[in-house]
Amino acid sequence: MKKFFALCLTAFAFVMSANAQNNDSLYVVKHNDSKCCEKKEQCCEKKEQCCEKKEQCCEKKEQCDKPCCQQQTAKNAVVDKVPYTIARNYFVRNDSKFRGNKLIKNQDDFDAIFGKAATMGEGGTPTPIDFGKQFVLAIVRPQTNINTDITPNTLSADEGELKFNYNIMQGRSMSSVMTPLLILVIDRDYLRQNINVSSRVKHMTIEDDPDAVLQGVYD
Repeated sequence: MKKFFALCLTAFAFVMSANAQNNDSLYVVKHNDSKCCEKKEQCCEKKEQCCEKKEQCCEKKEQCDKPCCQQQTAKNAVVDKVPYTIARNYFVRNDSKFRGNKLIKNQDDFDAIFGKAATMGEGGTPTPIDFGKQFVLAIVRPQTNINTDITPNTLSADEGELKFNYNIMQGRSMSSVMTPLLILVIDRDYLRQNINVSSRVKHMTIEDDPDAVLQGVYD
């Protein structure tokens, strides 16, 4: 009988120890600290946390599930035409000094630069952005009194870089100033470490014609 109780206590202690280890593993994965990628079988359960570093997660395929390695391949693939959505009904905050181009990966960084400009009627709601699944490529030009519009030209990706080219369309002088901006919402599968942005200016050829932008020529 004593041996039976001893065996029961041993089994109970083993189960409690296993549960503690499991709870610790969940903590490690959830908080994405340095221990996460040391245990590849846990790392691969959270693709968005650890699979960006191939040498840590996918170099040993027998320890890493196939979806993880497939996700890693997709994130590093060369893509000639990256799909995107142009975000509407946002403006540059008056207290934001940012000018240039930037990859924005979370809501706080986005809100520090942009505010919502909802309007009445159809299409007046700001474009929704889910930073858990998407990121933003933002272009903000300096303030100007020239009527200016920014339009996308090409967006592509290779293993470590996003490449974006856009057009700057300039029209007539205005009595007020504006801050030209362009916000692209992109799936996180296309997120890269670096970004290469280029642009070209297109001037209206007929100052008084609001449709003259269609007749412009590039510099």
